[in-house]
Amino acid sequence: MKVCCLGLEDRELCRQAATLHLRAIHHGLLPLLGVDFLTKLYRCIAEAPESGVWALVDGDKFIGFIAGCASVGRTYRWLMVNCGIRLVFTAGQALFRFTVLGKVASVLLYPFRRGGALATTPPPEAELLAIAIDETEYGKGYGKHLVETLEASLRQWGVREYRVLTNISESKSNAFYRATGFTAAGTIKHHALTLQVYIKNLAA
Repeated sequence: MKVCCLGLEDRELCRQAATLHLRAIHHGLLPLLGVDFLTKLYRCIAEAPESGVWALVDGDKFIGFIAGCASVGRTYRWLMVNCGIRLVFTAGQALFRFTVLGKVASVLLYPFRRGGALATTPPPEAELLAIAIDETEYGKGYGKHLVETLEASLRQWGVREYRVLTNISESKSNAFYRATGFTAAGTIKHHALTLQVYIKNLAA
């Protein structure tokens, strides 16, 4: 069992992360854009400054992954400047589906939003962007291990607290974040969803 910090060259592991994302994370815009888009996105996040993607593997088995960054605003801007054309080209016709068009603007504006029913204003800039574990490996502590891996890098980047957002109606993910030390800090609306915002203080 080992954790791999992915780089731009790790195309196959990024593709496995994208495939697991499609199986495990169903809300929002990204699943609608397909596995090729998600593969490219995770390769770009792995390349961006003070951001990363980490995969947990056991031999040939892909157990899970986590992605996060020290500043979601800086990471989004870096992605738009350095990967925007590649990502749009990869998404292709999927961007012009009716179900997708209505969500694009809110996704582009997401990192710059302030407000909502939040106890902390503004919320931390650092964010756990995505985490997923293979469904056959639930309950073994792998999710907590990946969170700790992300937190080690966040501390190196000088982050003192960070956030994660999840669908308020998904009981398992909400329970996971509470069990790993996150504190509920209010809600925001995103697309048709109500997202629960969690914050974790790394100095605690």
